[in-house]
Amino acid sequence: LPNQAKLSRELWSRAIRPGDTAIDATCGRGKDTLTLAEMTGASGMVVAVDLQPSAIKQSKDYVEKNLFPEDRPTMRWVNESHERFPNDIQAESVSAIVYNLGYLPGDESDKTIVTKSESTMKSLHAGLGLLRIGGLITVTAYIKQEGGPEEEAAVLDMASNLDPKVWTVNYIQWINRELAPSIIAIERRM
Repeated sequence: LPNQAKLSRELWSRAIRPGDTAIDATCGRGKDTLTLAEMTGASGMVVAVDLQPSAIKQSKDYVEKNLFPEDRPTMRWVNESHERFPNDIQAESVSAIVYNLGYLPGDESDKTIVTKSESTMKSLHAGLGLLRIGGLITVTAYIKQEGGPEEEAAVLDMASNLDPKVWTVNYIQWINRELAPSIIAIERRM
């Protein structure tokens, strides 16, 4: 079975087509941003969001280093909290929204700057309205980090109460790995 990152990418590949719009709501070091850029292709758009300027720079540098300019989608770099997406993104126009909760990985990153339940819940509620039919939100929750279990619980509570006629929700947890990250996948059915 694939690890969390590979499984998330497999899920995205089912929702994203060339020319689509995708959002990396916590772009971090840019690995997911690059994958979304490759999937949406030159005719698509990727919105990469992060509160930390260093994360935006790392993500932008990573995409530019690994994807030729002619192969890149329109890239929008948003240095803000993930609770606010650009106002000009139309409702029901996004194929995938990706979250990695917690802190920016890396030895030099500030581990005191973390996602919080309140802003994540605002972001998820906003994101639900942006998804097209067949669109997908994935949330990778890191329960090992301080505040992680509470943030995962808030996401699970919200997701488990979504209308099953409109949304399909899956919770994936590696149960034989202590404090392993989980994936919450939310797909818009109609």
